[in-house]
Amino acid sequence: MERPKLDEDEEDLLKFQREFLASKTAPSATLVKKGDKRKSAETQRDVVQMDMLPPAAPSLDPQPPKKFCFKTSKEGHTKMAGQMSAPVHPGPKIPPDMDPEELIDCQDKGLATVLTSIIERDTRNSAFTMPYQATQPFPSVVKNPTFAKPAGPKQKKSLFAQQIERQGLQDFGVMVQQESSKMEVPDAASSAFSQSGDVAGYLQADLKPHVIDGRGLSASRAEEEARSIHKENLAKLSEMSKEEILEEQRQLLQMLDPSLVAFLKSKSKPAKATASQPEPKSSQRRTKEEPSRRQDNLDELPEDVPLKESKKWVHMDKVEYDKLEWMKDLPPPSADDTKTGQQARFDFQGNVIPPDTDVPVNEALHHHGDEPQRAGYSIGELFQLACSTNIQQRVLALNTLGNVIQKAKEGSLDDFIQTPILPSILDGGVIFLLRWACDDSVDAVVAAAVSTLCALMCNPADDSALDQVSPWHQGLAVPAMTPGATVQLMHQERMEEDEDNKAQETDADVAKRDLIQGLVTRMMLIERLFYILDSRQPQAPTVVSILHILTKVARHSTQLAYEVARNARLMKLIFRQFLPTTWKPQDDQKTVSSVYGRPLAAAMQFVGSLCQAGRHIASSLLSSYPLGKTLLRYLAVGTDELQLLPLEAENLHKESCNTWRILLSYGLAGDVYMEMYEAIMNQTREVVSRTSDLTKQQPTKRDVCLVSVLESVLPVAAITSTRPNFNQGESGVTETAVTSSASWSCVEGMFGLVRLCAERCLKHVGQHYTQQKGDLQFPAVCLNFLATYHSKWDGQSKDNAVDFLQQVEQFCTNTLQPFLKSWGFSSIVGNLSASSNVVSASDDKRREVSRCLPELGCDGHALRVPVVSESSPVGFLLALTRLVYTLCKVHKGVVEQMAGAVMSHEDIIGYLRKVTGCSQNHLNNNHFTRFENLLHYFLIKLATLAKLPSQHQSMVHQLAFDLMGRLQDGDEFLAHDLMSTLLFNPDLIPEGREEELTAASMAEMKISETHFLKSATQEEITTNNCHLLREGYKNLNTIRGHYFKAFAHMERRVEQSRCCYQQVPQDMSSLQTGQVDSYLMPRDWVFLPLVELYNLSAAVATSAQKNVSAASGSMVTSVLQWIFMLETWRGRALSMVSVTLKISRIMCVFLAGNDLFLERSVYPYLASLFRCYTTPRLLTRMDFDEQVPGISAFYDLYMLFLDQYEAVSFGDPMFGAFVLLPMQQSQNFMLRRAIWQERPHLLRTLTLPVTEMLIDIGRYLTPDETDPQLLQLYAHSLLSGAVRQRWSPVLFLVALHHLNHFLYYTGDEANSDLRKRLWEKVLQCRDEPLKEMIVQFKQVNTQGQNSMELYPQLPPNRMAVLEQYKHILGL
Repeated sequence: MERPKLDEDEEDLLKFQREFLASKTAPSATLVKKGDKRKSAETQRDVVQMDMLPPAAPSLDPQPPKKFCFKTSKEGHTKMAGQMSAPVHPGPKIPPDMDPEELIDCQDKGLATVLTSIIERDTRNSAFTMPYQATQPFPSVVKNPTFAKPAGPKQKKSLFAQQIERQGLQDFGVMVQQESSKMEVPDAASSAFSQSGDVAGYLQADLKPHVIDGRGLSASRAEEEARSIHKENLAKLSEMSKEEILEEQRQLLQMLDPSLVAFLKSKSKPAKATASQPEPKSSQRRTKEEPSRRQDNLDELPEDVPLKESKKWVHMDKVEYDKLEWMKDLPPPSADDTKTGQQARFDFQGNVIPPDTDVPVNEALHHHGDEPQRAGYSIGELFQLACSTNIQQRVLALNTLGNVIQKAKEGSLDDFIQTPILPSILDGGVIFLLRWACDDSVDAVVAAAVSTLCALMCNPADDSALDQVSPWHQGLAVPAMTPGATVQLMHQERMEEDEDNKAQETDADVAKRDLIQGLVTRMMLIERLFYILDSRQPQAPTVVSILHILTKVARHSTQLAYEVARNARLMKLIFRQFLPTTWKPQDDQKTVSSVYGRPLAAAMQFVGSLCQAGRHIASSLLSSYPLGKTLLRYLAVGTDELQLLPLEAENLHKESCNTWRILLSYGLAGDVYMEMYEAIMNQTREVVSRTSDLTKQQPTKRDVCLVSVLESVLPVAAITSTRPNFNQGESGVTETAVTSSASWSCVEGMFGLVRLCAERCLKHVGQHYTQQKGDLQFPAVCLNFLATYHSKWDGQSKDNAVDFLQQVEQFCTNTLQPFLKSWGFSSIVGNLSASSNVVSASDDKRREVSRCLPELGCDGHALRVPVVSESSPVGFLLALTRLVYTLCKVHKGVVEQMAGAVMSHEDIIGYLRKVTGCSQNHLNNNHFTRFENLLHYFLIKLATLAKLPSQHQSMVHQLAFDLMGRLQDGDEFLAHDLMSTLLFNPDLIPEGREEELTAASMAEMKISETHFLKSATQEEITTNNCHLLREGYKNLNTIRGHYFKAFAHMERRVEQSRCCYQQVPQDMSSLQTGQVDSYLMPRDWVFLPLVELYNLSAAVATSAQKNVSAASGSMVTSVLQWIFMLETWRGRALSMVSVTLKISRIMCVFLAGNDLFLERSVYPYLASLFRCYTTPRLLTRMDFDEQVPGISAFYDLYMLFLDQYEAVSFGDPMFGAFVLLPMQQSQNFMLRRAIWQERPHLLRTLTLPVTEMLIDIGRYLTPDETDPQLLQLYAHSLLSGAVRQRWSPVLFLVALHHLNHFLYYTGDEANSDLRKRLWEKVLQCRDEPLKEMIVQFKQVNTQGQNSMELYPQLPPNRMAVLEQYKHILGL
């Protein structure tokens, strides 16, 4: 037979089948059904098996479950062993013919009591009816009008139930039989008992039973059986009283199941007949009415339902509006709640969608339940989608989260959202979501998770800024991205010796404190990333993201960088696959999907970040992996010969140069320079040729990298054959042999070429910068090369020293001086303020920051960190000032002309005035502010060489103090140099000279004002501010020595910083400077020697330590002198220190020794500083609730201060003035309670008279006291004599004032009972003079008797209050 064709249908196939069967031809294939060997040979029969039913009916006899053969044999052996070891106790024998009922009674007595007398249901005469035939195949579509709302929340009914209740079953095409079981309407007698409680009346009503109908009791007399049962129940009920019936009913309700009770109640209450239900009609009549009714419903469809009328609908005359809501158009988006704020929603690119934006629904941004009219997805919905079981949803959610994080870090969402996104996402647990996604079996999910993790951890803006500053001086030094909480925890762990009592942190706690540390140490991030790279081999974007993540981990700290570097399998994989020395050429027209076997700039950046973490890591990478050969391969040829895309080749060359410079900073990889010497010389000559005409051709980034590398080679070549080793030992100073892989002669040839480039660049910038503001990177690196060369030349052979110095003079005269006088230099300095982090910091702080994930503060806004803006001249000016200072140090003859030319420039002076006049901002501790600090440092150093006017000297000294407060970790060398040569330099403090002091004394009489003090020893001490300042000015060298001694613990850090700043490669240990965004010195660093002295005294438990040594007394005198000079002449230097903190630090002098404050050299400075800190302006700012660094609360320090006063003060008035200072009414009432309640015995020792108060007594009187407990303490102390006028005049007056005002105050009803009790105590006081003062007190009068004024006769209002309480108290 022929095969069926495409155009033949089912009828043709059936025809072919009939023809085939009629021909009785044997089929080409025979179906043979083999029997199952495991089954017995029985007669086979066809069995139809259903999918949802078992193949055979289950057996009624229980059978034991099947067991495995070895299990059956094991149980058999066990059973046999048990039979052999244990005796068998047979039970009672049961005859086989025993009746089942007797068997139940024998075996289970309780069950027999329940199952006895069970009568089988009689179904002989039960009627069985077949289902009625429907009149239509489907129910009719009936119009669904608005139904009435249910009466209560418990009576909710579905639309279907409401429809049946309203119109019955006839609308569904079913014949409804009017059977006799239709529920009847209850008559009045049915509720007789329920309403009236009349038992007799209820029983007389011949009601039919409602619970049972007799079916199943009998085949012929079912109704009679039911009635007889009902009559028996009624007879029994008639014998019971109403109370008995209710009691039985209560017991039954408690015993029965609630669901059964509800069923019985429903059976006992006949349903009400619905008046709206029509009588059933015939099928023929209903069929005729259906079209018209359906058409009526269609006509009533609402307009907003997108439904077109059609007569082809089958039985859909009931329109359910609730089910058609989804077909309506979405309401237009509204911005009504924009002022109050709405939940932010994002599109798939991470952009915020405004609430009033109308986005088409086909954009797939409306697939969410909340706010369906708004497009986009919220953060919570993205989290939910990221946990979906659908792969596409997980990938989409993770990618969208990554885009949102990236946009947030760029600052693109700051104008649209109120709450920062990054902290919210981290608090929501996104890190655990990403960790789980990284373990997914789907590559797309893993790629999305890695991309989002990279967006979370890394900040491309920070990397771009680091690339920009890398050619600058100290540009390779980076801070450790360690959160402050981790640094504090590490410090605490070093201090704590008990390892067992340390609190154990969970993964969530560690991630909340330090995200990167939690990922690496708790979540095995490095191992996970290695598995993805090695086993999954993802595509290029995922590989690059992984390398960026590893770079971020390496920059976290030296510890984590070591954890990454010691993972040998990971490092081998990266060098083998992503830093190869040979690879296949790449087609420029094709996009690379796999980067395995190809060099990546991100991989070289990662290796460079590992090298920055420490010298040992860099040396290990050089020795264990082919890093040197890799650098030689990438740098020996031009970028166009690397067989890579141009941008990739340029980035690879830049990162390779940075890595090489890092290695050279440690004195490593110098042999690479020797091998590439010829190639570098040729490249340098090409650079010189390109600078011949800078108007036509500008230097490239490759040229900048080349000169930067040459500068890094100079310190390595300048290493001498031996260097001194100052480690103290028996032999004293020794020499250690040091070898250098490069020689000075190999870099001398580069000097002339680079100097020629620098001369051309300076000439071009000076002439054309005002018209054409070009890039200053290349001139900056050339100047840095010259500065480094001249600084290292001093240690080399000086055979040609005269010629060299002549070249210096020639370079200064022909190049530098004309440039400093050019319009280009003025334009550059004029732009400096706009590019200053100190002067022009934006008030708009970066919002997307998190404490557990520190960053450098850069984003898409150029003005966020002005120093690294595109047109910033900070790097160039830093290189220029460094070169000028270096030349001045090398050649003393050019000091006057060069240093004076720089420091006398009007634009430089104007910039410095702005710096010294601006307030502190949030960018002062930014990492990139470090370069501006270096600029200020070299300007200050030049100012010390030049001869400046007095006003400029004061400005430079103020600048040095400001710089001291802005220094960061790693700047210890700068701090040491500032303290050595600048801060205590008398030449920079012209106010201390004799003529200046005399002029100031004549101009302002305050500075020469004399105060006479009497200490606790009754010794007259005269204080004159002019005398104190003159004495401190003469003692500057001693003051400097004491501060150096106080900071002696930083000596090792100063040495490490010196090696970095002076470029000593053999002593460099790391290029990670310290914690990010941290200040080197605290803002109150001038007070730290006092704190250290107090800590030393507090460490000794005995009282003998309180007698401090003469050296400690001299140190305290020096510190107080320095503080007093700063408060008088350099008020701005300590302006950032709050007056509360200053007072707290001064209190340490009283706590450090028993009689230290009584020393003649200490006492007058304490009194003068007290006057400085109690001016009306500072008293208003004083707040002792402020958090003081180093102590938990000021209250604790104050309690120690009171104890010390009680022990050693002897009633000293100046000590007492410090005690009274925190008791002002504007301060916390707990500080007043500290004396009145905790230390009441001090009330007899505070003998300071009111007339000798150093601050206004009114600050202790206003506002009136409102604390009830303090008022009671005032009254108790006055009436009991604990405080008296001759013992403590000030506190007596304070208590009297507040008690008097409280007694006569009538506007406080809440304290009426307390006022009544106090009046009673006052009026019953037997001390008449005291009672008179309390009752008749008018006001404080320091000139009057007892420093107060009394009413000779009370005013009428006060007299009325007094008489009222006398009447109430019956007095």
